[in-house]
Amino acid sequence: MDEKKYPWVVVVVGDGYAVARNGKDGTPDVTNYYAEWQDAQDEADWRNEDDGITDAPRFDDDD
Repeated sequence: MDEKKYPWVVVVVGDGYAVARNGKDGTPDVTNYYAEWQDAQDEADWRNEDDGITDAPRFDDDD
């Protein structure tokens, strides 16, 4: 049986950003709050690498 991996992604929270994912029990997992999206993306990248996730979506702030 394959274990489903839930990637960490950057989400907008108010005027800042957080790193979150769908939790295995259906409750979201949320980590730290950041003022800059780049800092949040660095944490998401680190957490995904640690979990062996190589195809996680990345935050795009081109708007």
